[in-house]
Amino acid sequence: MSRNDAISEFIAYGFEHYGDGFGIVLFGITILISSGMIPWLSGRQKRGVKGYLDAQNDSRPPTTEEEYYHSHYLTFKVGIFFVVLGVFFILFQPS
Repeated sequence: MSRNDAISEFIAYGFEHYGDGFGIVLFGITILISSGMIPWLSGRQKRGVKGYLDAQNDSRPPTTEEEYYHSHYLTFKVGIFFVVLGVFFILFQPS
């Protein structure tokens, strides 16, 4: 069983045994971990994201490092969204 299969089984187990909210939280945590931004936006990561935005404003092509951190930052924000959505499902149990 590969690592991806194990992660998928773990998320499916959360959905099946603990409800939709818990499964969504697990999915969001998996996205957060895969984004590589878990050190909660270190200085280098912040400079990469800011540099990407500066490149757009200056009409220059962004560096490889700036593109890397910008794309991972978007993944990080999606992960946060899914964790918050899962907590909402856990707390309010929409039907």
